Amino acid sequence: MTASTDELATLIHRKLQVLRQLHAVGLRQADLVDSGDTANLLRLLSAKQQLVDALGQIERAMAPFRDQAPEDRTWSSPQKRALAASESQECARLLAEIVAMEEQQEARMRSRRDDVGQQLRQAHCAAGAAGAYRAHHTAGPPRPVAAEDASGAARLDLSS
Repeated sequence: MTASTDELATLIHRKLQVLRQLHAVGLRQADLVDSGDTANLLRLLSAKQQLVDALGQIERAMAPFRDQAPEDRTWSSPQKRALAASESQECARLLAEIVAMEEQQEARMRSRRDDVGQQLRQAHCAAGAAGAYRAHHTAGPPRPVAAEDASGAARLDLSS
């Protein structure tokens, strides 16, 4: 059973490495969200997806170990067991931190989206008002209508 615990320890270590990378990417993502750098944010999200996929593969490889009772596992040394336990706890801590960062960033991105939407609505209203103003003033003042009197001479209609 030592081979399987060695495999488990390796998987836990790999998971920790991926989570550390995801954490670093999350910090960079926060900077890009705050700065509004959409182009670099999209590139970063693409790279982040690869890390998420790698984490999924590791989790699938760890699935058989979840059915085992921890006390039934035989470790090659108490130090290896302690290291695996420590790294597993670090994984849990990092994962919780990553989830919290994701939630904060999602809220900030929603807020930015709402701000941009409001700015677009204001710009649309302003453009509509400017267009109406332009149309009103381009037509110029109302012109008096000329009417002909009985002699056929033009006269100004000042009745309005």
